[in-house]
Amino acid sequence: MPVPNPIYEPVWNLIPPPVPAVNDTGYVKSLDEMKVKTSKVYENIKTETEALRKRKAELWGGGMRKDTEEETGKINTGLAGAWATREKNYETHKGNLGGVISAAIAAVTVANLNSGLMTSGRNTNTALGGVCKVHGIYLEKTQG
Repeated sequence: MPVPNPIYEPVWNLIPPPVPAVNDTGYVKSLDEMKVKTSKVYENIKTETEALRKRKAELWGGGMRKDTEEETGKINTGLAGAWATREKNYETHKGNLGGVISAAIAAVTVANLNSGLMTSGRNTNTALGGVCKVHGIYLEKTQG
């Protein structure tokens, strides 16, 4: 025998409450007060903003602009001096590499060759002479 479907018919016994009469005069009054307060705050902001603009103009026109321009001029002068020194140092370095240092290196090299401190050429000639003697080659004949 099949199981019958249950029947669900709850009885809540709920009766909706009556809708109360709404008195919104207090709410409307508070909205009107908020409008007035908001407009006062907005006007105060406009007034304060204008006062700040005037004060800024006074400060900038008074001494701040002059001070800023003077300090900027000092900074520019300092930077120009630094760049000039840098360029002068590069010119000195270029001159030293091109002439002074190269001439000094050449002079030291020639002096060392003359005094025998640099003997690579002499050693090479000595080695070639020894090879020629061992093998019976006469340099005088080959040199022409």
